[in-house]
Amino acid sequence: MNGRSGIRAAAEVNRLDCLATSRRQFRHGFAHDPKHLNYEHAFERELRKKGRENPEFRRNYYLEDTVEEGNIVSRERLLSCARSGMTKHGIIIPTEKLFFGVDLARVSDHTWVSIVNDRNDIITWIKVPHLPYEQQIELFLAELKKPIKASRKRADGSEEEYTWTIFERIQGVRGDSTGQGDMPMEFLQAHSGLPVGLDSGVKFTLQSKNDLYINFEQAIFRDVGDKMRFSYPADHPLTAEFKDQMTRLLREYKGDGEYLGVHHPDEPDAKDDAPDASALALFAANGGGMGDILFL
Repeated sequence: MNGRSGIRAAAEVNRLDCLATSRRQFRHGFAHDPKHLNYEHAFERELRKKGRENPEFRRNYYLEDTVEEGNIVSRERLLSCARSGMTKHGIIIPTEKLFFGVDLARVSDHTWVSIVNDRNDIITWIKVPHLPYEQQIELFLAELKKPIKASRKRADGSEEEYTWTIFERIQGVRGDSTGQGDMPMEFLQAHSGLPVGLDSGVKFTLQSKNDLYINFEQAIFRDVGDKMRFSYPADHPLTAEFKDQMTRLLREYKGDGEYLGVHHPDEPDAKDDAPDASALALFAANGGGMGDILFL
């Protein structure tokens, strides 16, 4: 038995021991102990929220330090989140409420925009080249404002065609304000018409990166069939790039293991723009506030 197998075996033994102890406590009249009941309720809440395979959940409750060692997500798990078209688990993906995340290009990178709904589904990505910020913003706004044809049922059961835009349905915005600071986000707020607020600019810190990717992990590791499980379009022109960046992302715990750190490998072609933009959009959808994020 290798070291990791030994750790997992020990964790399973510990879990079974805990379950056995719980049963003995119930048999001996501790079922109404407030501390015990509070723990049970907390455990069940975390299990429903994160899913049994979530790395943070397994780390905290099963004593498994790392589930998918080295990477934030395995290729197999990411592929299991892919979907065909605009349905997930046989249900049409809602697009009434959309959220915007942007990782703006610096030097020679590309700007990535990710659009998600309120059920952790990627609706689309937009990628624009490094240009002056005003031109980058103009390019992705043009994409967001393109009319989309759709149909809906009238009250009498007949169908009518209509058009809508992603832009008009965006409810919240998160964007990376590290490096260049507030300037790009302030330009968005002043000139884009997007709902940019005081909490829209995200300065990447240990705390903020931890919060962004814990939230992302929770969506990815939800159980199959959960309406809040992360999904992305398998047939989008940018899907291959998204998958490549996601599956190369590395995880490490920083600050005495307190913070989940995520970064791309030290390789010339490695990028993290697509994951960061998607994590920002998912966090906007979650309505999250971040520990010590500063909007400077």
